[in-house]
Amino acid sequence: MGRQALRHILTVCFLGLVLFTASLSRSQLTPSFVGDISLFVLCLLLVGVTFWNGNLQIQIPISILVPIGALFALAVLHVLFGNFDTPTLAVWPFYTMPIAIVLITIVPTLIRQQTVFRVVSWFAALLGIIGMFVIFVQPIPIPILDVELSRWSGAGVPFPAVAAMRSIETNPNTSGILFAVGAFSSLYNILERRNYEDGILLFITFISLYLTQSRGGLVLFGISTVILLVYRYSTPQIGSAVIGFGVISAVFLVVSLLIGPPLAPLVSFVSFTGRVEIWKAAISALSMEPTFNILFGPGIINTSTWIAPFLPGSLSGTSIHGSYFYLLRFGVLGPILWICAIWGTIAARATKSNIDQLSFSLLVGFAFLMIFENVNVFGTDITSVLLSLLLGYLYLGQSIQISIPPETIRKILKR
Repeated sequence: MGRQALRHILTVCFLGLVLFTASLSRSQLTPSFVGDISLFVLCLLLVGVTFWNGNLQIQIPISILVPIGALFALAVLHVLFGNFDTPTLAVWPFYTMPIAIVLITIVPTLIRQQTVFRVVSWFAALLGIIGMFVIFVQPIPIPILDVELSRWSGAGVPFPAVAAMRSIETNPNTSGILFAVGAFSSLYNILERRNYEDGILLFITFISLYLTQSRGGLVLFGISTVILLVYRYSTPQIGSAVIGFGVISAVFLVVSLLIGPPLAPLVSFVSFTGRVEIWKAAISALSMEPTFNILFGPGIINTSTWIAPFLPGSLSGTSIHGSYFYLLRFGVLGPILWICAIWGTIAARATKSNIDQLSFSLLVGFAFLMIFENVNVFGTDITSVLLSLLLGYLYLGQSIQISIPPETIRKILKR
């Protein structure tokens, strides 16, 4: 076996482990801390091995690291001032930020994007097959872990009259996002190479996405596909106009839902599963805070407890859904910084002709998905890992890049 082939095998194994450990952080198989610790250790191992076996290449995308770094600094300040509910929440930024940094600044310089998203497609297809077995055959008992992979309860139109598929995850929405990214990656590869393997992966992952009944996953896949096709077969100017129209429509929709007319009656037939009430509760909770907290937020708190007094009893105990609203726990500054990070990245590339269409289209899809789902880089679950990787590859070759040879590290350690 040649050295290059061995390197490829090791790379695929590493990526598979990253995706699997990220899945474990919200899975039916193990407690979440198993996935959290495993993913953190994997990232540290990657940095350590790269240090000692060759030059460590690091990209420094300032325009994304500044707002993300500001959010991290805000979280740290809240910890220092004791604005957190539990010790678990207090340590949260100190292990999620390093993971995000490794995925954004180091992994893209080491592993080709094509390899990463091919592994994502295969991993999603594997989890889809597992999930379909659970749905259509029987739950899978795992005696050694004393668990059983089971179905999600409930089904609804236009979905089949079976329980939603979640594979190894605890929530079908998480699985849905993974399947959406896997299906979209396969579709992109079909447009690029037109081979049967990607066709099979697209079929498995899209059927899996449908069976999760995840409307968020379908929205992510649909929007990303539209953006890809527009940028592939049209011009960046038309693409940016489509994105702009989507943003205006989304803002109009959200504002109308929050204040009532003029659009709310038109979408009354769509179930937002309590999200509108949750958004209103988050805004009400923040408005009741002292002036300082309105700007910087109450801290790293349990959002379900924070908004509970403003929710109807049927939604009691529900946390905030939607990244832009979830970050209100860092005050109005939280969503502003996150919008600068995500939409600033999109705006800087929307009119360019040489963009990375795969990552860009997916990021636009994620940006709209964030209205309804809490997806950000400060996490260890599969959605956070995928988002961090997308951001990293979008900035590859378009940001400052530095090289740290192992000799430099050895000299520092000898002092």
